[in-house]
Amino acid sequence: MVHVVSFPGLGLEFTLNRVAFEIFGRPVYWYGIIIACGLLLAVYLCSRWAPRFGVVPDHILDLMIFAVPAALIAIRAYYVIFNLDLYKNTDGSLNWAAIFRYSDGGLAIYGAIISSAIVLLIFCHVRKVSFLAFADLGVHGLFIGQLIGRWGNFMNVEAYGGVTDLPWRMCSESIAQDMLAQGYVDQAGFQAILDGTLGVHPTFFYESAWNFIGLILVYLMGKRWRKYDGECFLFYLCWYAFSAWSCSGRPSGCPRWWRRCALWRRGPSCSTTASGPTTRPSCM
Repeated sequence: MVHVVSFPGLGLEFTLNRVAFEIFGRPVYWYGIIIACGLLLAVYLCSRWAPRFGVVPDHILDLMIFAVPAALIAIRAYYVIFNLDLYKNTDGSLNWAAIFRYSDGGLAIYGAIISSAIVLLIFCHVRKVSFLAFADLGVHGLFIGQLIGRWGNFMNVEAYGGVTDLPWRMCSESIAQDMLAQGYVDQAGFQAILDGTLGVHPTFFYESAWNFIGLILVYLMGKRWRKYDGECFLFYLCWYAFSAWSCSGRPSGCPRWWRRCALWRRGPSCSTTASGPTTRPSCM
């Protein structure tokens, strides 16, 4: 699906096609490509930075063999568990086909974070390496993956915020239709978004920028200021917690440090694979 996204206050307009190319008639989506690039860059840079944390670079690749499959399961399981009613048949039984159909969407990054921490704990216990030292390195990869991954949300025209008239407001027909359908704007607001006089907060960019700042700070901490194992990991937890507090995942939430943001909104998401789009909301 092709979307035209504009930033009227900045004089910018983009025509976005979620499909990058096709292989044997099966579409490959930009979202999956961007996520994969973020993962590869995170692994590459963390391998280069590993010695300063006392981590053997080869251990990172060994960890990925277990962490990636676990994350792909957990990222779906977390969403299903907390939205179980969406996956029940009329008789109350579980619709297992829908649960395993990733292409319908419904992913939660919290599941991946939890699973990665568990896998890392087990891996460090087996390999007899410091969990906290490895975690200090690992949060660099989390920042990298999140700041790049948000641009996959942009390609899908999702992860946007509340209505605003700020110069960097984001507009598109699909956004206007979704905001109207969800009851966040009335007919006048719908038309204003179409006209470009109103738009929504580009929250995907806010989060990407927030993670970029976090990456710079944690990099400097690991290189110059780190005094003990676990310091960078603790910084990430505090940084992420502040972000979660400021931008709750519910429609009634709002980024408190950006003025006039009426709500925190996530549009239809796309699977972390490159195989297909999704239609359910994401908690990523």
